[in-house]
Parts: sequence; C-alpha cells; structure tokens
Amino acid sequence: LLNGSTIPIMQVSIGDKILDGFGDERIVENKFIYDVCEELIKIEFDDKILMVTEDHKLYIVRGDIVFLVKASELKDTDKIISTCWAQKDNYEDL
Repeated sequence: LLNGSTIPIMQVSIGDKILDGFGDERIVENKFIYDVCEELIKIEFDDKILMVTEDHKLYIVRGDIVFLVKASELKDTDKIISTCWAQKDNYEDL
C-alpha cells in the first residue's frame, strides 16, 4: 500500500492507494477475482512465498539485464524485482 504497509492481494479494495510494479502511485480502479484452474508455481525466497500461475510475468535481473519473463521460465540464478525491494536497491535471490 502507499503508506508502506502490506496486505494480502485478496484484501486490496477499489479505491486503495498502492504502488504499482514501477513504484508509481496508483488508485485501485477495478478488481478481478476468478478461480484458477491451472497449476500454480510456488516461489520461495527468504521468508517470502509467492504463488503464481505458470504464465504470470515477473520482472527479473538475469546477469546485468532486466527482463519480463513468465514464471515457468525462471532460472535459479534469476533475481526477482519487486517494488518493495527495488526501491531499496535490494534484489532477492530465488
């Protein structure tokens, strides 16, 4: 959230002020909820767990280059970029 706190994605509401994937301030204008009928990939690093579909795209650093890749294309050596970490110049290893 814009105030620096975090909440589970299911608790985000229309009208909430958030930071988008690029660190820009946004107001949630719409919310999509649907059942996922496909396998999820579990990504674990430090004390964080991220569950995403195989085609969910993530910004990563591979070598010295930033890429947008599907979760199914992640490599063990990729570093995931998140707004929370990118603002602190901190990339988390997979």
